[in-house]
Amino acid sequence: SSADSSALLAHLSAGVRAMSQASSLTAVLQALMTAAGASGANGNMWLVRGRELQPWRHDPTPTPLDPIAIDADNPIADAARSKAPARRDEVVALPLTLAGEVVAVLVTATSQPPPNTDVLEVLALYASRAIESITAFKTARALTGQPDHTKAEATRADSGAGDNGRQTAADINADT
Repeated sequence: SSADSSALLAHLSAGVRAMSQASSLTAVLQALMTAAGASGANGNMWLVRGRELQPWRHDPTPTPLDPIAIDADNPIADAARSKAPARRDEVVALPLTLAGEVVAVLVTATSQPPPNTDVLEVLALYASRAIESITAFKTARALTGQPDHTKAEATRADSGAGDNGRQTAADINADT
């Protein structure tokens, strides 16, 4: 219906707007998690760390999640390996990439009808570009000796772009 389409567009616009205003890697992920949660789904973010995926939470959780092996048979690992969205039952997993490499996976789950995966995919793609942009600017500042003035990351300059994005998971962890 027209009302549903308007709500989806408003949801997408709010998420993209929040990510475009983010000045740190953590702020991008927080905005993405907020936008994904607005669909009514429960969301998690998993960071690629070597051969496993580790949970990342922007809010403390009483129940810690265990890391997942990159070769595990589940949609989170599938999305990380294939660099493409993966879906199984109520779980939707969407990769976030930096320089063509998966650095994180957004995971949503709901017992209700699944959220609009097209909207979630657009949000994940935009988050990937926002992370790439912030990382590129941080790298340029580091290379030119200019101080990094982003509010959450003022204490260090990252070099994630030169490592095909693998450093970014560590950068995000350090940024929290």
